[in-house]
Amino acid sequence: MSKVNKVSFMKALGVVTTRSKDPQQAAAAEDAFAREVLGDPEILAVDQQVRKSSHDSNRELSPFGATEQFAGELQGALFRHATRMGTPLPKDAKYTPLFATPVIFKGLWQSRQMADQLSIPYGFYANTAVDYWASKGRKRMPLPSQLHAPDVALYVMAAWQSGQGSSDGKGPGNGAIANT
Repeated sequence: MSKVNKVSFMKALGVVTTRSKDPQQAAAAEDAFAREVLGDPEILAVDQQVRKSSHDSNRELSPFGATEQFAGELQGALFRHATRMGTPLPKDAKYTPLFATPVIFKGLWQSRQMADQLSIPYGFYANTAVDYWASKGRKRMPLPSQLHAPDVALYVMAAWQSGQGSSDGKGPGNGAIANT
């Protein structure tokens, strides 16, 4: 195990251990972990506003907990996409915030912030964003950072507002996605 991976693993283990002992200390450990991995205080500052507008189903979560929830929904969306396309399934830990690379972690965090800003449930956002990505004929799995691009966010927002979205049944509509 490389020195970087060992340090990251030890920090992740510290968050997990703290969670089992004291919820208040866990929030501080999660925040410290996010600050170190993200390395950009401006990204964290965005949460002061977007957490207030997050969908009711996600509002009570900490920013880190919300990112974990979003990551789980994205993992499911990517598994469904890979199964439909007959491509290899993504590795489980790749999208787990505690064990993700800094690039994946940052993409997960910012895509979750976009879903919060738009007040869209994470499952709907992830599924609709991945479906939109696939509808563009792209062969590779999207990176989390690509799912908060303006065109993706606008598409997901329009699908949410029109009552259309991913066929997983988590959206407000009938599951039909209009091509835009």
